[in-house]
Amino acid sequence: MKCKACDAELEEGQTLCPACGVDNAQEEVLQPAEEMLAEEMVEETTEEATEEATEEVTEEVTEEAAEEATEEVTEEATEEAAEEEPAPVKKSKIKLWQVILGVAASLIVLAALAIVLLYAFGVDLRPRPNNVAKKDSYVVSAEQALKQGDKVIATVNGKELTNGALHIYYRMQVVDFLNTNMSYLSYMGLDYTQPLSAQTCYYDENLNWEQYFIDVAIETWRNYQTVYMLSVEEGFVPSEDLRVSLEELPASMEEMAIEEGYESADALMQDRFGAPCSIKDYLDYCRVMYVSSEYINVTPDMDTLEAFYTENESFLVENGVGKESGPMVNVRHILLTPHEHEEEVAEETEATETAEETVAAEETDTTASTEETETTEEGYSADAWAECLQNAEDLLAQWKAGDATEESFAELANTYSVDGGSNTTGGLYTGITSDASYVENFLNWCMDESRQVGDTGIVQTEYGYHIMYFAYTQPKWLYYTQQYYLSDRTDKLLTAAKEKWPIEVTYKSIAMENLDLT
Repeated sequence: MKCKACDAELEEGQTLCPACGVDNAQEEVLQPAEEMLAEEMVEETTEEATEEATEEVTEEVTEEAAEEATEEVTEEATEEAAEEEPAPVKKSKIKLWQVILGVAASLIVLAALAIVLLYAFGVDLRPRPNNVAKKDSYVVSAEQALKQGDKVIATVNGKELTNGALHIYYRMQVVDFLNTNMSYLSYMGLDYTQPLSAQTCYYDENLNWEQYFIDVAIETWRNYQTVYMLSVEEGFVPSEDLRVSLEELPASMEEMAIEEGYESADALMQDRFGAPCSIKDYLDYCRVMYVSSEYINVTPDMDTLEAFYTENESFLVENGVGKESGPMVNVRHILLTPHEHEEEVAEETEATETAEETVAAEETDTTASTEETETTEEGYSADAWAECLQNAEDLLAQWKAGDATEESFAELANTYSVDGGSNTTGGLYTGITSDASYVENFLNWCMDESRQVGDTGIVQTEYGYHIMYFAYTQPKWLYYTQQYYLSDRTDKLLTAAKEKWPIEVTYKSIAMENLDLT
């Protein structure tokens, strides 16, 4: 059995997903809210995780870029990455506008708002009125799309979605979907080299892919706007950091446009999201998206979580999330692998060949010869492992001699670690529990009960030496209770608000500029 929200494997009889916290027993499954870790961890992780994503082109998705975006972290991938020489990675401060332009922005906020492509699971959220005929394609020329950019296509409680704004939500959804599901597109019957309107949607045979993504984009906008209106109604005040970032965003966008050779921020938006899209559309999108995300992720106090746990204790315990289920931790690591020097490899090869010739010719005792070519695990020599350990100790000492902060450790990980799954995110792995599928020595170090935030160490595995940094810990029950609470809260808020503020959509007014995915 798999989780309806994230496809994680569930044990027989288990309904609470250990990966995302969703209750699969519910008829309508909502994706849980964004993980709530320590504030500084979330900010740093988001900044680092989006650095690479912001370099991707949001308008065009090449096959190569999509494949890179869908690479999963596996032990095999780690081993393969370990064979490559580490390459220094330049780091720079990521500004809000860079994060938003990255494809990762849609992933973060989709999780934060607990909105998922629900009709992939049999729940029809399409706001399309029955008396409106579907178009096979809403694509028009760039000139026509530009002329109709200000035309309103949907309203919720007086808030309007124009064609220009729709282009942002639509392209974010398409790019996000392709990056996430590139490995499964053929199975889903989606060929990104062909028009989306010419292909039947995998999730609904009554829709083509273009119609599907338009519906998802409209529903995404509706959820953002609904949560945003709830935040205003409640008198929610965004954090100082977010307010400052949003205030600086217009000037940052103009600066970015000039740096990239555009005449204005409007021209940049038109290039990124389509001719009808203006900087005003983009700024509105950012404001609603980030304020909504922050509002829906307000961390409940401990009394609230304790009460929620007590109310749902039997359900949580049945799914392995009792108060005795142990901790959930985050660590950073720098992986260094042994390397044989070319002259050593040549000497060992020659020694091996000599030994084989001696055996064949004289059939004498080969003990001495085989000793000369003895290697340790994974085929590396003892000298290579010793050198690797020395390098790890030297690098750890270098870090300790500096400011010895988590940030500086992350910078070293991005520069020296050969783990391709984490050497662009500061060596970070999150949500590690005792039943996680990490190699034994690595996992044992992480789950040591005496471990404290800031602890460091060196661990050997079959892949090399890992310089470890213990970054964060919290009780597993608390983490899942919080996720379950946020998911449940989001579900109830959206359900009630949508009944109070229904959506009106005029599909005949939609005019989309073509999105060429090739």
